[in-house]
Amino acid sequence: MTRKLVVGLNGLTGWGPAEQKRVEAVTRVKRDRLNVADGSNLTWLRDVCATGCVPLVLYDPGLKGRPTPQISADIRILAAAMRALGLTQLEFGNEVYFHGTRPTEYAAQYKAAHEALEGSGITLIANGYGDYQRPDGSWSQVEGGKGWCVDFVRALVGVPDAWSFHPYGPMTSSAFEGSGAKGGPGWLSVPRIIANLKEHNIHAPVHITEVGQSTNNDPGKEVTPAAQALAVRQYVRQAAEWGVASIYLFCAFDPYGKPGFGLYTAPASGVIGPAKPSAAVLGGVVASLTSTGKAAS
Repeated sequence: MTRKLVVGLNGLTGWGPAEQKRVEAVTRVKRDRLNVADGSNLTWLRDVCATGCVPLVLYDPGLKGRPTPQISADIRILAAAMRALGLTQLEFGNEVYFHGTRPTEYAAQYKAAHEALEGSGITLIANGYGDYQRPDGSWSQVEGGKGWCVDFVRALVGVPDAWSFHPYGPMTSSAFEGSGAKGGPGWLSVPRIIANLKEHNIHAPVHITEVGQSTNNDPGKEVTPAAQALAVRQYVRQAAEWGVASIYLFCAFDPYGKPGFGLYTAPASGVIGPAKPSAAVLGGVVASLTSTGKAAS
């Protein structure tokens, strides 16, 4: 059975029902990725669900040094709220590899969270990554049969329910994240990541929970609005082709005062700015894939 791609947009909600519906009408996207921190205040989550949006829930209290008993308690409370709302996917941490968490610590924390979810029917999505620097300064190399995912699985003594990845970078680069391979990391690393996971028998559904191209003034990295639109089309089409479970583009709106990753320019006075070409392109490709059964509605 062919997997249907779920398409979401980081930051879709939060600007009021009218603005949200306006974006949904153009982009054909009704899913957001919501960071609930430690899950102690779930009003926002309930409010978002009340708009008809189906959020991917992100548990992100800052995991480095967080005790497993606290994680277990947090996750039990969060799981009860999610079940009441009919939500079934929980991303465990955001880019923990950039915040000092090592695969061994993350594995212990993931195990505690997974045990707290037992019987809930909720999928726990683990952060995936490529090469990373060990405490002794050496690099764990994906190409050498190591890397973040392999080391995490060895510490976990099992395979997670699913993986998340953030394959930012040039659309033509297939390098893995990490130790600065020539050309840097990029979008075409995704099929290599999937193949690598299968090769090491640690494959699970892959979720791309952040990816995008910025139209800002970062020399050498910015793209034109037209190129951003082409990238959006390529992201969604190829994610469906490669069997990715979901893709959440980053992001709905530029930050205040300057261009950026947004499909819309910066909001002002509670009203979103004009759409970039990428917004309509996203709507078109989502509609096309949905009509052929390749994307979830």
